[in-house]
Amino acid sequence: MKTGKHDEANIKATEITDLRTPCGKAFRLPLGTSQYIVYAADIHYLASDGTYHEIDNNLIAGKDGSGCSVYQVTENPAMYCCGAGNAPYVMSVQCHGR
Repeated sequence: MKTGKHDEANIKATEITDLRTPCGKAFRLPLGTSQYIVYAADIHYLASDGTYHEIDNNLIAGKDGSGCSVYQVTENPAMYCCGAGNAPYVMSVQCHGR
């Protein structure tokens, strides 16, 4: 017996990449419907080719000149520094070189 409910895990959606914005994306859903999702923060960056690409938030570990552990966000201009000096939980954030 059908109840009119559907299993959301089995719905196949296709992103419409031409409709990306810094904080939103659109999907084409089954039966010709579509859905636009807006996030509170940017999820895409504008590439040199004029299209929006996914922001890769993976961290790359390294050391700065003073030996501090530095974690660079793969495709985001932010650096996180932990373990500076005698304060193991110090964190500094740099954005756009500031």
